[in-house]
Amino acid sequence: MSRTALSKPMQQAFADGLLEQSTVFDYGCGRGDDLRTLAALGVEASGWDPGHSPDSEKQSAAVVNLGYVVNVIEDRSERDQALRSAWALAESVLVVSARLVWDPDSTSGRPFGDGRITANGTFQKYYNPEELKGWVESVLGRTAITASPGIVYVFRDPGAAQQLLARHSRESSRPRRGIAELLHDQHRDLLDPIEGFVNEHRKLPSPTDLDDPKAVVDLFGSIRGAFNIVRQSTGAQLWNDVD
Repeated sequence: MSRTALSKPMQQAFADGLLEQSTVFDYGCGRGDDLRTLAALGVEASGWDPGHSPDSEKQSAAVVNLGYVVNVIEDRSERDQALRSAWALAESVLVVSARLVWDPDSTSGRPFGDGRITANGTFQKYYNPEELKGWVESVLGRTAITASPGIVYVFRDPGAAQQLLARHSRESSRPRRGIAELLHDQHRDLLDPIEGFVNEHRKLPSPTDLDDPKAVVDLFGSIRGAFNIVRQSTGAQLWNDVD
């Protein structure tokens, strides 16, 4: 799966302030979409994936993301080991996420073990939120904090969760700046020409319309991905007629 924005677990970690002045390791990074967006946000990030980046080194980091990995491992002992391996790399907090039982695909395919075999032959284990939290706690022997349904945090320092809750309480009256707004501000040199072109022509520019299309693609994955940042940060209603 390819994205032009952060995955839900990393969006949650960003919103909770866990990525501020932190290093991130993505355990099961897929095609590296989160790594690219984190780099654009100025976050030092690296990753490993058995399919897409098997030769990358597994590294410790302040924040380790185990994003939608455990639900695709059919062997329960291997699932437990993946969780333990990711936890061993987490210096501050481990972020664990999984698909949930109310996912639209949770009843598709056929039953297999404690999950299902999908139409394309892959395994998926769907959790209910309490099951995910309980499993993480039982394997790691640590208290897990539910950040949102299907996303839990495990902190090295037990007091860190209380500090997070206290900070949220103090900041609850202040609106949080979104990821798209930050990216828009940090990379106006690349995004302003795209915004100007679309505003004038009501269509996306081609690579030849931009001074540095390679930089745009390197940061945002595609010209459309870059424009999605513009759309999100300025208001989608301004661009309803742009495909």
